[in-house]
Amino acid sequence: MSRKGRGAEIDRSGWPGSGPMREWLEYCDRLHKANNFRSLRTLAAAMGYSSPSWVSQLLRGPKLPYDDTQAQSLVKALGAEGSEVDHALKLYRRALPDGRQRHVAERRDCVGRLISELGDGDAVAFGVHPSVQASTDPSVGNAPLPGYLPRRHDKALRADIARAEHGSRVVVLVGQSSTGKSRACWEAMRSMLPDWFVWHPLAPTRPTAVLEALEGNRLRPRTVIWLDEMQLFLAAPTVGEQVATRLHELVQDQSRGPLLVLGSMWPRYIDQISREPAWDHAAARLLLRIARIINVPQDFTGWDLTALRERLRAEPDAILRLAVARAGTRVCQFLAGVPHLMARYEQADATTQAVVWAAMDARRLGHGRLIPEDFLRRAARSYLTADTWEQADADWFQHALSTLAEPCLGVPGPLVAASDGSGVGPHYRLTDYLDQLGRIERADQYPRVSFWDAAVAGIADPADLAGLAQSAWTRGRLQRAERLFRAAADLGGRNVLMELASAVLRRESGKDQRLAERLYQVAADHGEPDAFAHLAHMAVEAERPEEAEVLYRQAAKRGSARGLEHRADERLQSGDQAAAARLYQRAADRGSTHAMQQLARISREAGDVDGEERLLRAIADLGYSGALGELAVRRDEDGDPQGAERLLDEAAPPIYWRRRIADARMAAGDRKGAERVLLAAVGTSDAVAALHNLAELRKESDDRAGAERAYEQAMDLGDPFAALNVAVLREEAGHDDEAVRLLEDIAARGDAHPTGHHAVVGALRRLVGLRCRLGDHDAAYHAACSLADRGDPVELAAMGWQHDRAGDREGALRLFRVTVDRGYNDAFFGLMTVTMRSGDHELAARVRRESEHRGLTLWLMDTAVHLARSGDRHATAVELFRRAADGGNAFARRYLSSYVDNPVDGVDVMDHRLHPAAGHSDTAEVVSQVWFREIVGDRAGADAAAGEAAECGNHLGLINLAWLRADAGDTDAADRLLWQAVDRGNVFALERLADARVQAGDRSTAIALYRRAAADGYTFAWQMLARLYEAIDDLSAAHEAARQSALLGDADALTELARSREAAGDVTGAKQLVRQAVDCGGSDALQALYWLVKSTDGPDVAEQLRSLGLDDDGMIAAPSAHGPRRTKAAGW
Repeated sequence: MSRKGRGAEIDRSGWPGSGPMREWLEYCDRLHKANNFRSLRTLAAAMGYSSPSWVSQLLRGPKLPYDDTQAQSLVKALGAEGSEVDHALKLYRRALPDGRQRHVAERRDCVGRLISELGDGDAVAFGVHPSVQASTDPSVGNAPLPGYLPRRHDKALRADIARAEHGSRVVVLVGQSSTGKSRACWEAMRSMLPDWFVWHPLAPTRPTAVLEALEGNRLRPRTVIWLDEMQLFLAAPTVGEQVATRLHELVQDQSRGPLLVLGSMWPRYIDQISREPAWDHAAARLLLRIARIINVPQDFTGWDLTALRERLRAEPDAILRLAVARAGTRVCQFLAGVPHLMARYEQADATTQAVVWAAMDARRLGHGRLIPEDFLRRAARSYLTADTWEQADADWFQHALSTLAEPCLGVPGPLVAASDGSGVGPHYRLTDYLDQLGRIERADQYPRVSFWDAAVAGIADPADLAGLAQSAWTRGRLQRAERLFRAAADLGGRNVLMELASAVLRRESGKDQRLAERLYQVAADHGEPDAFAHLAHMAVEAERPEEAEVLYRQAAKRGSARGLEHRADERLQSGDQAAAARLYQRAADRGSTHAMQQLARISREAGDVDGEERLLRAIADLGYSGALGELAVRRDEDGDPQGAERLLDEAAPPIYWRRRIADARMAAGDRKGAERVLLAAVGTSDAVAALHNLAELRKESDDRAGAERAYEQAMDLGDPFAALNVAVLREEAGHDDEAVRLLEDIAARGDAHPTGHHAVVGALRRLVGLRCRLGDHDAAYHAACSLADRGDPVELAAMGWQHDRAGDREGALRLFRVTVDRGYNDAFFGLMTVTMRSGDHELAARVRRESEHRGLTLWLMDTAVHLARSGDRHATAVELFRRAADGGNAFARRYLSSYVDNPVDGVDVMDHRLHPAAGHSDTAEVVSQVWFREIVGDRAGADAAAGEAAECGNHLGLINLAWLRADAGDTDAADRLLWQAVDRGNVFALERLADARVQAGDRSTAIALYRRAAADGYTFAWQMLARLYEAIDDLSAAHEAARQSALLGDADALTELARSREAAGDVTGAKQLVRQAVDCGGSDALQALYWLVKSTDGPDVAEQLRSLGLDDDGMIAAPSAHGPRRTKAAGW
């Protein structure tokens, strides 16, 4: 008789017969018995895990804890104390394979915290916004976080996080500020990966922390890399691309995992990074291409709010109840304190607001997150009127800072003190929501002169100055940008300018080329030798050879390695080898590997073998390990095999060089020499790779026995891939039993090796096929299940189709169901197809609903097409088409519109099953009735079903029904339905309705609709409004609509409107519009202004604009002693 919390004895069937592993498991078993057989669920709870399955695997074998921390957690949960824990750790370490012993020892200095040990109070440190408090009374125990309601994106997020168990991956949540991205990640991580570690890189800087940890190999497997505000890592000046590259390499190298890179970003940042071409984000784009991107909506849907209210009835939560009562659909924003922040911002006095505006403008124009106090004090002055300044107290600035820093209802103030780690002066951080608001609200504001002067005087970070300078340049303020670039260089930021110039050169437009040229010129003026070489190269590209020659001479004179290389290359081409060698030597003295290689070639051609070797050794010392491998190949080609092998043994270059020499010797018939050069590496760290290459060499010579011996030697070194290759060889030789034994051994023990996951997957794949061929389908099924558990369910699905073809529908259904349950959605096609054939309508309905809930419209569509082609399942096919269309599948909608002309069978059965029920909670099922009822002619029923779903927050029934009726020619009914969706806040319906009104010539109604969409922040609506207002000659309204579009980040509407005004003869209005687009940083606005000025004011004025830009007031600038030099290189 068991009591609560008491479990059964541990199953020992998986224990080894003897050895350290069994001693460890027996000790755990003794602890388990001594403490009254605690249940697995109790043990899991004590270890902080939500599921007992992992604890079960640890106690049954052959799984071992990942490290000392997890081993200690297990034995303490089993009841160990004091010396018992120490003894258990000794047994655990002895049980580890040799490779893992070293790995665990190396990981004791690893970064990260065990996720199960984190509490709600830790969330803020991970970037989760503090929540407003239900009470300001300190005696009331306010929870650090309110309750959490999972929404649609949470389901997708948790599924992707769970898949990290089977291989490293990148998951990124994208949404606006204060929409719950970090909280969603926090909840999903703690729920799905409690036994993992999480690391939040912060110091010394976020990107530097990532690079240092990866360089020092301080990341253990099963670690979440938490990249809240991911743009701070990927788009960081100078190092962002390095971070992206290293993270990409980390995730792709599954031997170092599993790992999860979990990030969040604002849409504008992911758009900047993802958009082609991006000026500094090639590696970041590559990383995001392999990432799972999940969008987070700003608003709670009607269905979300209904679910939240139902939850509050069951689980009272004062904070959530407050949010539901006051926030409308912006629940997350309310919880993050946004309404309070906005009230404080809007009601602030003039001096306090001036400080906020200075911080907003600094951030949106390129300054980093931490803004120095000295700059804020100087810059805020420029936002005060003369009257306000005269009336301000002497301590106005400190009063403003203290007011802004004061928290409210537990939420930090709009501007809070923060340290940048440098110890140089106080710094402040603008809260995220106001940061985002400033980018919209102040997008068309170009700051006054004193703002820019304050930047030069009050900012000490060259990267921040360079960021502001780049914004000034983009807005045509070339002379202002020049002063900022020079200030950055004066602060020692030459490298910042050089890296920025290199990044800018990746752009494709001419103005970006000219910006890079200016950056190199400023760096050159501040004594950067390589800047001259870059300028020279650009002069060559621009077909200015005389200028390039002068610049290359200057670069060489100042000691630039690139300049010296160029001069040496010229001398070598002209035949002056001695002069070339002298110049190459000077470049080599500055670390140029190109110069060293050229010198080595010159030495070789002169017969100086020792000189060539000396130079190539120097290159190898600089980290190019292939230099001596290349020399070894040359020695072998020159007939000195002993010298080649001596170099290989001494330098230990990558195995590629040994294989290259071995292949050459095989081609020459010297198999013995070929094998000797590979066997020489067996005693080195490249032993496994050398044995694999040796085995391949022997297989190519049809020496399969010799190949197997080489693989067996690699097996003795613990390599599971070698065992896999031996199994393949034995299967090919007809020794199936031996192959099965080897494959099963790899599957059971391969994980002990650091790269064993891939070997186990390969072995299981081979084992499935071999077991099927031998007729042992049960064993094949178990192997396929193991393979699916590792993230590769294809073989399991393939077995389902095999059973289906053999007529075993029950077996096929079981296999497809198991595959689907393991997350392989492709198997739904097979599951639904076989279910439909079986005639079990109830089961078919359950499968169909499940697929809809997962959003798998593609598989519904595939199954429908399959059934339609069979000719005898017409009604079922129609239903599947309809359901796929309900899920948003456009192809299904088109197919259905032509398919429903045929008779529909089985109406009575479906009508009974789909009849609406009062209080129906499954809106997807209700929406499906809309299509069915419209198809069978029940218009009233279709209307009722669409209305019922809409009341629950699902507007898809209204929209789909509108499409059906519009296709049937009943446009009035379609419009009425779309209006119902619009009245419930559906923007898609609004856009469709507005477009229809435009096509019908009803501009006034279209304008009213687009204004509704614009009020919800949709940029496309402002663009359409600008066009419509211009079409009815309401130029003032058109201008305001285009301006609003620009405030939301798209200034093209202003530029487009300017071109229209120019065509209409309104040059003054056109210039005003295009200058406004310039102030918003529009990508093509400067070029549009240039052509406008050229056509109206002449080419001379246009060239003055191109070379000198605009002044701070937006007028064409006059020459300045500090401004850009008027050369071909200047301007944009």
